[in-house]
Amino acid sequence: MSPAFRRFLAITLAIEVALCGWLVVQRLQRPRAAIPAAFPDDPLLAGEFAALAKRAENGGADDWLFLGESLVGQGCYGHAEQAFERALELDPLSIEAVYGLAFAIDRTGRVAESTVQYQRCLDTPDDPRSPQSKKPFALFAIGKNHLRLGDVAAAEAAFRRNEGFVPAMYQLALILYHTSRPKEAAALLARLLQQVPLSLELHQLRARVMEQLGEPAEQFAAAAMAERSAHLIESYFGTEFVRPFNHRHGFKPVLEAYASRKASGPPAAMEAELAAIEDLVRDRRIPQRFMALFMRAERALATGRPEVALEAVRQIAAGGDASGSRLLVEAAARQMQGDADAARALRERAETLQPSVLGQRGLADACDREGDAAGRDRHRAKEHFLAAMAAYRSNKLEPALELLKKSAALVPDDATTWFHIGEMEYHLGRRDAADEAFRKALELRPGYGRARDSLDRRAP
Repeated sequence: MSPAFRRFLAITLAIEVALCGWLVVQRLQRPRAAIPAAFPDDPLLAGEFAALAKRAENGGADDWLFLGESLVGQGCYGHAEQAFERALELDPLSIEAVYGLAFAIDRTGRVAESTVQYQRCLDTPDDPRSPQSKKPFALFAIGKNHLRLGDVAAAEAAFRRNEGFVPAMYQLALILYHTSRPKEAAALLARLLQQVPLSLELHQLRARVMEQLGEPAEQFAAAAMAERSAHLIESYFGTEFVRPFNHRHGFKPVLEAYASRKASGPPAAMEAELAAIEDLVRDRRIPQRFMALFMRAERALATGRPEVALEAVRQIAAGGDASGSRLLVEAAARQMQGDADAARALRERAETLQPSVLGQRGLADACDREGDAAGRDRHRAKEHFLAAMAAYRSNKLEPALELLKKSAALVPDDATTWFHIGEMEYHLGRRDAADEAFRKALELRPGYGRARDSLDRRAP
């Protein structure tokens, strides 16, 4: 071997050793992902998060961002904070990572520190791939943080900067009301109600503002509108932010997948899928166990096995569940076994806990079959009443009124039904008919305060 060739080999070996050493050092210096040691409420999460951590350690900013969001979904805010920080080291312009970091810090109670990060969101360009800007939410969180720290002036300034974001404007109106500026609050609420005419919170606040202004008729009108309004203005976006991440991993997507296929999937395949879920849950005292028991009961009823459904119900009850849902499952099983009386009693108990249109309809039909005319009319009246209230909450006043009249025809001595008939007539502008219904409610229940207020305080 020539000296030149030996030198070539030595140089090549030295380069390879150096390169290997560099790679080892790089791997040793690569940040390790912090994840919880255990997930006692969900046995699937430990393996999934170990895989996510490994992917992040070998990946880039998007992998760390995904890990951070997934940790937020499980309420692991301290661990998520580290993941978001690493994502920002790799991509300082990731507004999703900035917002995630701000939120994680916020959830650990470091309010002032989270405000700094929310402010950083305002200075970071939006991600063009995202359908929604994070900036209004960050600025809203800044305002809420100032309120939490008792700095009302700073909170007001932040909310004023968030013009066009209805939740921020609502918070501004609250501040104006609580700082005795009712005229400005009333003007702002009038503008907001043009955008959200059936907002529960806006009408409730307007009623309080009108009381502050000494306008009882307007106060009554606003309170009456609150009765028919169902739109809720978000005052905390944490749930909305977390929800998508909460369903990524563990049992939730497994259970959701089963639920989406249980009615249409092949019976043998669905039985095997449910058995696999039950094997994962076993006897662990976790929420998923009771969900699996309900699924087992439903499947048993669908396949004509009431005794299996009743055993599942027994285990659900032993776990402390006293819901109407459990009673309805047991009722279906008793009905399948031919015990109609027990089934009816269970359905009636369930309806006292969770009244529903379908439940009342089923009870009315059962009474009709048994020749119980009074029971049939009582449940049919309740069915119409519940349907009327649903129509009312959807701002369908005429259909609601017709349903209430049907209810009153069946059970004419129910004061609540007559009060709501008056309420519908009031909103439809028929004041004489409204007053007549309110008086009828007072005749049936002399101490009915809402009916008395409706006669005494409403606008002429």
